[in-house]
Amino acid sequence: MSTGRKLQAEIDRVLKKISEGIVEFSSTWDKVQTASTASLKEKYEADLKKEIKKLQRYRDQIKSWAGGNEVKNKKPLLDARRQIETEMERFKVLEKETKTKAYSKEGLSQSAKRSANENREEPNSEIIEWIDDVIQRIKDQQAEIEEQNQALIGNKRKTKGQTDTLALCQKRLDQHSWHCDKLEEAKSRLESGQISTRQLGEVKDNVEYYVESNHEPDFMFDDGIYDALDDEPRAPSPSSPRPSSSEEDEPPPAKPVVAQPPALKAAAPVPKVCVFIRVFGVKVGLVVD
Repeated sequence: MSTGRKLQAEIDRVLKKISEGIVEFSSTWDKVQTASTASLKEKYEADLKKEIKKLQRYRDQIKSWAGGNEVKNKKPLLDARRQIETEMERFKVLEKETKTKAYSKEGLSQSAKRSANENREEPNSEIIEWIDDVIQRIKDQQAEIEEQNQALIGNKRKTKGQTDTLALCQKRLDQHSWHCDKLEEAKSRLESGQISTRQLGEVKDNVEYYVESNHEPDFMFDDGIYDALDDEPRAPSPSSPRPSSSEEDEPPPAKPVVAQPPALKAAAPVPKVCVFIRVFGVKVGLVVD
Protein backbone atom coordinates (compact mmCIF):
# COMPACT_ATOMS: atom_id res chain seq x y z
CA MET A 1 0.00 0.00 0.00
CA SER A 2 1.42 3.39 -1.00
CA THR A 3 2.00 6.12 1.55
CA GLY A 4 -0.87 8.20 0.15
CA ARG A 5 -3.36 5.36 0.30
CA LYS A 6 -2.22 4.39 3.76
CA LEU A 7 -2.70 7.98 4.99
CA GLN A 8 -6.15 8.18 3.42
CA ALA A 9 -7.15 4.91 5.09
CA GLU A 10 -6.06 6.31 8.46
CA ILE A 11 -7.98 9.55 7.81
CA ASP A 12 -11.12 7.59 6.91
CA ARG A 13 -10.80 5.56 10.10
CA VAL A 14 -10.48 8.67 12.26
CA LEU A 15 -13.40 10.40 10.50
CA LYS A 16 -15.51 7.33 11.21
CA LYS A 17 -14.51 7.42 14.88
CA ILE A 18 -15.39 11.11 15.03
CA SER A 19 -18.82 10.44 13.55
CA GLU A 20 -19.44 7.69 16.10
CA GLY A 21 -18.12 9.92 18.89
CA ILE A 22 -20.48 12.76 17.93
CA VAL A 23 -23.45 10.37 18.06
CA GLU A 24 -22.33 9.04 21.46
CA PHE A 25 -21.82 12.56 22.79
CA SER A 26 -25.34 13.59 21.70
CA SER A 27 -26.84 10.48 23.28
CA THR A 28 -25.05 11.13 26.58
CA TRP A 29 -26.07 14.79 26.42
CA ASP A 30 -29.73 13.73 26.29
CA LYS A 31 -29.17 11.46 29.29
CA VAL A 32 -27.76 14.41 31.26
CA GLN A 33 -30.85 16.48 30.50
CA THR A 34 -33.31 13.72 31.46
CA ALA A 35 -31.49 12.19 34.44
CA SER A 36 -33.95 11.29 37.20
CA THR A 37 -31.52 11.82 40.10
CA ALA A 38 -28.63 14.15 40.82
CA SER A 39 -26.21 11.21 41.17
CA LEU A 40 -27.15 9.89 37.73
CA LYS A 41 -26.75 13.35 36.25
CA GLU A 42 -23.24 13.60 37.71
CA LYS A 43 -22.40 10.19 36.24
CA TYR A 44 -23.60 11.17 32.76
CA GLU A 45 -21.74 14.48 32.98
CA ALA A 46 -18.55 12.51 33.76
CA ASP A 47 -19.25 10.28 30.74
CA LEU A 48 -19.80 13.37 28.64
CA LYS A 49 -16.42 14.73 29.71
CA LYS A 50 -14.73 11.50 28.63
CA GLU A 51 -16.41 11.64 25.22
CA ILE A 52 -15.36 15.25 24.63
CA LYS A 53 -11.76 14.37 25.56
CA LYS A 54 -11.76 11.64 22.91
CA LEU A 55 -13.11 14.08 20.33
CA GLN A 56 -10.47 16.63 21.31
CA ARG A 57 -7.73 14.10 20.64
CA TYR A 58 -9.17 13.43 17.19
CA ARG A 59 -9.38 17.20 16.62
CA ASP A 60 -5.65 17.56 17.31
CA GLN A 61 -4.92 14.85 14.74
CA ILE A 62 -7.16 16.50 12.18
CA LYS A 63 -5.48 19.88 12.72
CA SER A 64 -2.15 18.21 12.01
CA TRP A 65 -3.39 16.67 8.76
CA ALA A 66 -5.20 19.82 7.65
CA GLY A 67 -2.07 21.88 8.22
CA GLY A 68 0.10 19.65 6.02
CA ASN A 69 0.46 19.25 2.28
CA GLU A 70 -0.13 15.49 2.10
CA VAL A 71 -3.94 15.80 1.99
CA LYS A 72 -5.42 17.49 -1.05
CA ASN A 73 -9.12 17.42 -0.17
CA LYS A 74 -9.26 19.01 3.28
CA LYS A 75 -12.99 19.74 3.38
CA PRO A 76 -13.96 16.53 5.28
CA LEU A 77 -11.27 17.31 7.84
CA LEU A 78 -12.43 20.87 8.34
CA ASP A 79 -16.09 19.79 8.60
CA ALA A 80 -15.22 17.21 11.23
CA ARG A 81 -13.18 19.78 13.14
CA ARG A 82 -16.12 22.21 13.20
CA GLN A 83 -18.42 19.47 14.50
CA ILE A 84 -16.05 18.70 17.34
CA GLU A 85 -15.61 22.36 18.26
CA THR A 86 -19.39 22.84 18.30
CA GLU A 87 -19.71 20.03 20.85
CA MET A 88 -16.79 21.47 22.83
CA GLU A 89 -18.61 24.79 23.15
CA ARG A 90 -21.79 23.03 24.20
CA PHE A 91 -19.90 21.12 26.88
CA LYS A 92 -18.24 24.31 28.18
CA VAL A 93 -21.66 25.91 28.72
CA LEU A 94 -22.89 22.87 30.61
CA GLU A 95 -19.74 22.74 32.73
CA LYS A 96 -20.06 26.42 33.61
CA GLU A 97 -23.70 26.02 34.61
CA THR A 98 -22.84 23.05 36.81
CA LYS A 99 -20.11 24.97 38.65
CA THR A 100 -22.34 28.04 39.09
CA LYS A 101 -25.24 26.06 40.51
CA ALA A 102 -22.99 24.38 43.04
CA TYR A 103 -22.49 27.75 44.80
CA SER A 104 -25.97 29.22 44.41
CA LYS A 105 -29.06 28.91 46.60
CA GLU A 106 -30.53 26.72 43.95
CA GLY A 107 -27.44 24.58 44.19
CA LEU A 108 -27.90 24.16 47.93
CA SER A 109 -31.53 23.23 47.42
CA GLN A 110 -30.61 20.69 44.76
CA SER A 111 -27.98 19.26 47.09
CA ALA A 112 -30.63 18.61 49.76
CA LYS A 113 -32.91 16.95 47.20
CA ARG A 114 -30.03 14.88 45.91
CA SER A 115 -29.29 13.55 49.39
CA ALA A 116 -32.92 12.53 49.80
CA ASN A 117 -32.94 10.79 46.44
CA GLU A 118 -29.68 8.99 47.12
CA ASN A 119 -31.05 7.70 50.40
CA ARG A 120 -33.93 6.13 48.50
CA GLU A 121 -31.69 4.49 45.91
CA GLU A 122 -30.56 0.91 46.11
CA PRO A 123 -27.21 0.61 47.95
CA ASN A 124 -24.16 0.31 45.68
CA SER A 125 -26.24 0.99 42.55
CA GLU A 126 -23.95 3.81 41.42
CA ILE A 127 -20.73 1.81 41.74
CA ILE A 128 -22.34 -1.16 39.97
CA GLU A 129 -23.35 1.11 37.08
CA TRP A 130 -19.75 2.34 36.96
CA ILE A 131 -18.42 -1.24 36.75
CA ASP A 132 -20.81 -2.06 33.90
CA ASP A 133 -19.79 1.11 32.08
CA VAL A 134 -16.04 0.42 32.45
CA ILE A 135 -16.43 -3.17 31.24
CA GLN A 136 -18.28 -1.94 28.15
CA ARG A 137 -15.60 0.66 27.41
CA ILE A 138 -12.87 -1.96 27.68
CA LYS A 139 -14.80 -4.29 25.38
CA ASP A 140 -15.15 -1.46 22.85
CA GLN A 141 -11.38 -1.07 22.91
CA GLN A 142 -11.01 -4.82 22.43
CA ALA A 143 -13.19 -4.64 19.33
CA GLU A 144 -10.95 -1.90 17.87
CA ILE A 145 -7.80 -3.94 18.52
CA GLU A 146 -9.33 -7.06 17.00
CA GLU A 147 -10.26 -5.06 13.91
CA GLN A 148 -6.65 -3.92 13.62
CA ASN A 149 -5.50 -7.50 14.12
CA GLN A 150 -7.63 -8.77 11.28
CA ALA A 151 -6.14 -6.21 8.92
CA LEU A 152 -2.61 -7.31 9.86
CA ILE A 153 -3.40 -11.03 9.72
CA GLY A 154 -4.81 -10.59 6.20
CA ASN A 155 -1.43 -9.34 5.02
CA LYS A 156 0.49 -12.47 3.99
CA ARG A 157 3.84 -10.68 3.72
CA LYS A 158 4.35 -9.29 7.16
CA THR A 159 7.27 -7.06 8.02
CA LYS A 160 9.01 -7.30 11.38
CA GLY A 161 7.21 -4.16 12.46
CA GLN A 162 3.82 -5.71 11.65
CA THR A 163 4.73 -8.90 13.52
CA ASP A 164 5.69 -6.83 16.57
CA THR A 165 2.41 -4.92 16.28
CA LEU A 166 0.47 -8.19 16.23
CA ALA A 167 2.25 -9.35 19.38
CA LEU A 168 1.53 -6.03 21.09
CA CYS A 169 -2.14 -6.21 20.08
CA GLN A 170 -2.45 -9.70 21.51
CA LYS A 171 -0.82 -8.54 24.74
CA ARG A 172 -3.31 -5.69 25.05
CA LEU A 173 -6.21 -8.03 24.32
CA ASP A 174 -5.05 -10.32 27.13
CA GLN A 175 -4.79 -7.36 29.50
CA HIS A 176 -8.28 -6.18 28.56
CA SER A 177 -9.71 -9.66 29.18
CA TRP A 178 -7.96 -9.81 32.55
CA HIS A 179 -9.47 -6.47 33.60
CA CYS A 180 -12.98 -7.52 32.49
CA ASP A 181 -12.71 -10.75 34.50
CA LYS A 182 -11.50 -8.86 37.57
CA LEU A 183 -14.30 -6.29 37.32
CA GLU A 184 -16.97 -8.98 36.87
CA GLU A 185 -15.60 -10.74 39.94
CA ALA A 186 -15.59 -7.46 41.91
CA LYS A 187 -19.21 -6.80 40.92
CA SER A 188 -20.25 -10.27 42.08
CA ARG A 189 -18.41 -9.88 45.38
CA LEU A 190 -19.91 -6.44 45.96
CA GLU A 191 -23.46 -7.69 45.35
CA SER A 192 -22.91 -10.57 47.77
CA GLY A 193 -21.45 -8.28 50.44
CA GLN A 194 -17.94 -9.78 50.37
CA ILE A 195 -16.33 -6.40 49.64
CA SER A 196 -17.39 -2.83 50.34
CA THR A 197 -18.07 0.20 48.18
CA ARG A 198 -15.16 1.89 49.96
CA GLN A 199 -12.75 -0.78 48.72
CA LEU A 200 -13.92 -0.35 45.13
CA GLY A 201 -13.56 3.40 45.51
CA GLU A 202 -9.87 2.87 46.28
CA VAL A 203 -9.24 1.18 42.91
CA LYS A 204 -11.60 3.33 40.83
CA ASP A 205 -9.09 6.01 39.82
CA ASN A 206 -6.49 3.43 38.80
CA VAL A 207 -9.01 1.56 36.65
CA GLU A 208 -10.07 4.81 34.96
CA TYR A 209 -6.42 5.59 34.28
CA TYR A 210 -6.00 2.19 32.65
CA VAL A 211 -9.02 2.67 30.38
CA GLU A 212 -7.90 6.15 29.34
CA SER A 213 -4.16 5.54 28.93
CA ASN A 214 -3.49 1.88 28.10
CA HIS A 215 -2.92 2.72 24.42
CA GLU A 216 -0.09 5.17 25.15
CA PRO A 217 3.46 3.99 24.27
CA ASP A 218 4.89 4.56 27.76
CA PHE A 219 1.95 2.98 29.62
CA MET A 220 3.02 0.52 32.34
CA PHE A 221 0.64 -2.35 33.10
CA ASP A 222 -0.04 -2.84 36.83
CA ASP A 223 -1.17 -6.33 37.83
CA GLY A 224 -1.64 -5.26 41.46
CA ILE A 225 -4.38 -2.76 40.67
CA TYR A 226 -7.08 -4.78 42.46
CA ASP A 227 -5.06 -5.68 45.57
CA ALA A 228 -7.07 -3.21 47.66
CA LEU A 229 -10.10 -5.47 47.23
CA ASP A 230 -8.37 -8.03 49.48
CA ASP A 231 -7.25 -5.57 52.19
CA GLU A 232 -10.45 -5.55 54.28
CA PRO A 233 -9.54 -5.93 57.98
CA ARG A 234 -10.17 -9.45 59.15
CA ALA A 235 -10.97 -10.84 62.57
CA PRO A 236 -7.84 -11.92 64.41
CA SER A 237 -7.18 -15.63 64.55
CA PRO A 238 -8.52 -17.25 67.71
CA SER A 239 -6.00 -17.57 70.53
CA SER A 240 -6.01 -19.21 73.95
CA PRO A 241 -8.96 -17.90 76.01
CA ARG A 242 -8.09 -15.30 78.57
CA PRO A 243 -9.44 -15.73 82.09
CA SER A 244 -12.53 -13.75 82.92
CA SER A 245 -12.32 -10.73 85.16
CA SER A 246 -13.86 -12.69 88.01
CA GLU A 247 -11.20 -15.35 87.61
CA GLU A 248 -8.45 -12.73 87.50
CA ASP A 249 -9.69 -11.12 90.73
CA GLU A 250 -9.97 -14.43 92.59
CA PRO A 251 -6.95 -15.04 94.85
CA PRO A 252 -4.90 -18.12 94.09
CA PRO A 253 -5.88 -21.18 96.16
CA ALA A 254 -3.97 -21.62 99.41
CA LYS A 255 -1.34 -24.32 99.45
CA PRO A 256 -2.47 -27.40 101.36
CA VAL A 257 -1.17 -27.53 104.89
CA VAL A 258 0.72 -30.73 105.53
CA ALA A 259 0.28 -31.96 109.10
CA GLN A 260 3.63 -32.12 110.84
CA PRO A 261 4.30 -35.06 113.16
CA PRO A 262 4.18 -34.07 116.84
CA ALA A 263 7.52 -33.16 118.29
CA LEU A 264 8.98 -35.65 120.66
CA LYS A 265 8.66 -34.51 124.25
CA ALA A 266 11.77 -34.29 126.24
CA ALA A 267 12.12 -37.17 128.64
CA ALA A 268 11.19 -36.25 132.20
CA PRO A 269 14.20 -35.96 134.44
CA VAL A 270 14.78 -38.91 136.71
CA PRO A 271 14.07 -37.84 140.28
CA LYS A 272 17.11 -37.77 142.45
CA VAL A 273 17.07 -39.32 145.99
CA CYS A 274 18.53 -37.52 148.89
CA VAL A 275 19.81 -39.77 151.70
CA PHE A 276 20.78 -38.45 155.04
CA ILE A 277 23.31 -40.25 157.20
CA ARG A 278 25.14 -39.39 160.32
CA VAL A 279 28.90 -39.39 160.33
CA PHE A 280 30.42 -39.09 163.78
CA GLY A 281 27.29 -37.62 165.13
CA VAL A 282 26.92 -35.18 162.23
CA LYS A 283 23.91 -35.43 159.86
CA VAL A 284 25.08 -35.38 156.23
CA GLY A 285 22.82 -35.42 153.16
CA LEU A 286 23.89 -37.39 150.04
CA VAL A 287 22.18 -37.18 146.69
CA VAL A 288 21.96 -40.50 144.89
CA ASP A 289 20.95 -40.77 141.18
